[in-house]
Amino acid sequence: PELVNAIDGIRRAAQAADSPSILGAHLEGPCLNPLQSGAQAPGSLAVPAETDLSPLFDAWPEGIRMMGAAPELEGGMALGDEITKKGITASIAHSNATYYEVQEALKHGYCDVTHLYSSCSGLVRVNSYRIPGLIEAGLNLDELTVQVIADGKHLPLELLSLIYRCKGAEKIELITDGLEFSASELKEGTVYRQKNGVETVYEDGVMKLLSRQAFAGSVATLSRCVQNMVKADVPVDQAVRMASENPA
Repeated sequence: PELVNAIDGIRRAAQAADSPSILGAHLEGPCLNPLQSGAQAPGSLAVPAETDLSPLFDAWPEGIRMMGAAPELEGGMALGDEITKKGITASIAHSNATYYEVQEALKHGYCDVTHLYSSCSGLVRVNSYRIPGLIEAGLNLDELTVQVIADGKHLPLELLSLIYRCKGAEKIELITDGLEFSASELKEGTVYRQKNGVETVYEDGVMKLLSRQAFAGSVATLSRCVQNMVKADVPVDQAVRMASENPA
């Protein structure tokens, strides 16, 4: 119900907006892997095979433009088929998939990675063997575009540079992953309670979980993301493209 309400809010704002224009909604969930839940609200996640998602799709049929899901969950591959048939961009999000599961997901319409490195599986070692994950797939597979939180906190400049060298200017979409507190006057060390009930603390220019074990979202504006890519030695015109043409 909270997501349906949010979709309705975006729809009404899009109808009322003149500038900037709102192209639609990006649903980050609810079919995300609990093992990569990040700052998602407890109890808000769902398994695709066990969940009727029609209320979300029906809330704004022409306005859902992107949906993030974990394809390795039961029913996750079929969900990719369903959302791409609806003309929605399928992004791999909050996923614990192996590289090989990502390759399978490509066959089911997934073509993007939500905030690369954040809530993404990476290389693990199983006995003598190394099993690459979503991070390595995102960097290496040309079929995938990648979203990058370039707030200067989630990823250091060195990783921003690495992603650029691997993907090029055409395959990167800059995002803020900003919470509702973005661009607000925030006080260092203050605890804020999100609308989903998750409490976060503002420290060092970023929102963190109270445990300090993970970030909970940024407070950046997109202009800062562009500036940080330039600091990572990306030409300014290409940094602007990552924040405009590519996501559009």
